[in-house]
Amino acid sequence: MATVRLLLFLTALCITQWIPSAHAQFAQDYDFTQIKFIAGEPQKVYTFTPVPGDPPIEVIDIYPRSVVLIYNCYYMTAICKNAHNFQYLTARGKNPHPNSGIPSDWYGYDFNTADGGRRDRRRDRSCPANWKNTHNCPEVSQQTVFRHDGPWWTTETMPINGQPSFYIRDQPVPYGIKRSQIQYSCDEFPPATWVEGGGGLDDSGRSETRCAAIRCQGKGVTRQRYEVQRTLAAAPVRMAVLLRPPVTAVRHPRP
Repeated sequence: MATVRLLLFLTALCITQWIPSAHAQFAQDYDFTQIKFIAGEPQKVYTFTPVPGDPPIEVIDIYPRSVVLIYNCYYMTAICKNAHNFQYLTARGKNPHPNSGIPSDWYGYDFNTADGGRRDRRRDRSCPANWKNTHNCPEVSQQTVFRHDGPWWTTETMPINGQPSFYIRDQPVPYGIKRSQIQYSCDEFPPATWVEGGGGLDDSGRSETRCAAIRCQGKGVTRQRYEVQRTLAAAPVRMAVLLRPPVTAVRHPRP
């Protein structure tokens, strides 16, 4: 089974230290501040300053523990492709932390996830409501789309009421039509919950975006299949960091 391992530099940004800012976007890197001795070992301490003028927020490390997200790329084709494209095909993905020098495969989780906070404002920049107006789906290199019951027969879309749509084509079968109940939406990497997400202070560092399938349930209720899987994967990460003292540190050797 194909998988992708994404090592996270889990920076738990304390929500108690957050002060609202009117700036549209935020920094995507960290500042080295000092060296502390933790368990007898020297460890670098970093801070995150969302926008110039904001008070620095000390990064919470979880050393000696490591947190690894594993995506099942057999099913989560679009999310894995999007992550790969960012990390290996973009200039920022190859060097996302020019200021702090943190390795390129370390990322920071920002706990400022309240409605209208940094998470939402990053997402509004990477995956705005009008993203569909400027992005064609499926991608030229769109890979197999999966439903709950396995791979779907096509990646192509179909018109709705004579108009182009992101709804993935239904399947003709001997007894009639099998509804796909899936459509395309915007996947972003790095995601909006990470410091590295969004557009950056000068809007030059937007996340990579890609068409990813979501599932439509019932009367127009949309359940984001891939996005929900990623959220569920990140939930224990957040719990693990919250339960750690704010003075621990992080190291992530490659497996």
